[in-house]
Amino acid sequence: MKRDGLFREEAVRAYLRARDERELLRISPRWLDWAFALLAAAAAAALAFAALVPLDLERVGPARVERAPEDRGRVVALFDAAAAHDLAPGQTLRFTTPLLPPGPPLVVARVERDAARRTVRAEAPLPAASPLFDGLQGTAVVVTGRRTLIATALAELAR
Repeated sequence: MKRDGLFREEAVRAYLRARDERELLRISPRWLDWAFALLAAAAAAALAFAALVPLDLERVGPARVERAPEDRGRVVALFDAAAAHDLAPGQTLRFTTPLLPPGPPLVVARVERDAARRTVRAEAPLPAASPLFDGLQGTAVVVTGRRTLIATALAELAR
């Protein structure tokens, strides 16, 4: 049997018989039912996750350790001016640096706003036995609150 064309004869006949493009691909209704149910369940799970699971709202900025001979030292962090309304004494500050493993969380003792530089300076005293040395630079992360993903998205859309 000699074949001249690229497609089988029965495939060409079926194509020519089709009245419109919808008839070219037939999907079993049973397959559609469970696929739709799976898609609906995945969407419901994603919506439940977004509505129920809280996220930490964080402010991140550069930080350095300042030590003087007469005191135990402190971590000084700088944040942009937009963080001014989010930062307050008593919040937890995490100082990280690639040189050392993360230490214990610190507590912000003082927050100063510098309008001229458009920055906010937060200071957190170091514990007495801290291995951090003067001039060590790293990153400061302050958790300023918790919100669900949906609440965060709606707040951003309202801006």
